[in-house]
Amino acid sequence: TITGDDFTYEDADHGSNVPQGLHTISAHSGVVRMEYTRVEKCGQRGFLGRYCLHMHRMGRCPRCRYVGNAVERGEQRGVSVHDTHDSTFEANVMYDVRGANLYVEDGNEMGNLLKNNVALCPHPTAANGQSGGCKAAGTDNPNSDDLHQSGIWALSANNDFVGNRMAGFIEGLFLQTTAFGRG
Repeated sequence: TITGDDFTYEDADHGSNVPQGLHTISAHSGVVRMEYTRVEKCGQRGFLGRYCLHMHRMGRCPRCRYVGNAVERGEQRGVSVHDTHDSTFEANVMYDVRGANLYVEDGNEMGNLLKNNVALCPHPTAANGQSGGCKAAGTDNPNSDDLHQSGIWALSANNDFVGNRMAGFIEGLFLQTTAFGRG
């Protein structure tokens, strides 16, 4: 178990008493394998790159994998994939994570396998979709975390999304391939 502290911060831009926790990151080179680990009280809403589980610019990394992890009580995304290719994200479970739970960040990510992951939002969403649920205002991407708060949100459709299960989100899988007109 990897656990963060129970603490909050007050910020006019992000709201008052926003929970903050630890973040993990694998960046730029090497091989990361995180398997069958519980990560809780994680993510830092409003702080770029501070996500519960984060593969950041690993390039082509077929041996990189997040498998069988449990992410619980997170802020601003559960698993983030950024400029990483040919990696595996399988059988991870996310519960009570605010914002997108599986986030494929830039649109250049290719050949990743996102398979048999489960994400559950235990908070009811208002009938109009405007409030409640697992929304996270004050992030760098209001589409994935607030307006279209998603179990899986991706700019790149050039990945394999197989057998994933999402419950309680505004969008289960949201491929926003037109978000940035110039790439």
